[in-house]
Amino acid sequence: SSDLVAKANFIIFLIVIIVLTTVFISFFAVSPKNIPLHITEGNITRTVYGNFTGFKLSTLKDNLYPRYSPDYTTQRMMSFTTVFAVMFNGCTGIMAGSNISGDLKNPSYSAPRSEE
Repeated sequence: SSDLVAKANFIIFLIVIIVLTTVFISFFAVSPKNIPLHITEGNITRTVYGNFTGFKLSTLKDNLYPRYSPDYTTQRMMSFTTVFAVMFNGCTGIMAGSNISGDLKNPSYSAPRSEE
């Protein structure tokens, strides 16, 4: 049974590596484009366009400093607390998982195999 879990974890690991590789390749392979975003307000649906630039130094520089804009789905102005709420959950979940590995007898051996 632990053998099966180890094999399943390895398959999941390979799937994650493939997905991350394709995401990384898409940064460079996909050309800039406008993405249609359909917003429904009551009975009316309107289309606005979001700009996908790909991986560019100019985009990184533009996004380096906080210039909050309205959310395209709710049209409410974003703020530090909204962005923090999203980032905090993602980061603390990853950190919680890595901190639990300290409770294992042999973390470098047991964590990849999901054993205690």
